[in-house]
Amino acid sequence: MPPTPARPLMPNLETHHGSGPQAFGRFQYPTPPLGRPGGAQAVFHHEWKRAEAKEKLNRTVESFRQYQQGQLPAGPGADALLATFRTIENELEGHDPGPVKVVTVRQSSCC
Repeated sequence: MPPTPARPLMPNLETHHGSGPQAFGRFQYPTPPLGRPGGAQAVFHHEWKRAEAKEKLNRTVESFRQYQQGQLPAGPGADALLATFRTIENELEGHDPGPVKVVTVRQSSCC
């Protein structure tokens, strides 16, 4: 078997496109994202996630209160939300809270 002729690793761009490697300019591939942000970005990300979770909880509680008042949700996902609210109501109806315990100011761990 005859040896394969050696070819350059990079094709001659001038013969194909007439402009050479300068046509590509200073293109740089974007770096892949890192696993986690660091420093101030990590703090901001944590605060943002906490605020987002709090906002979602507030919206869910508000939707449940509206459901209890007879305002039913509408739109995509309304059926699943109604099923979830009905499940919550059934669990709350069967729940026995137990005896009431009064906590005085001296017993509380708050201010």
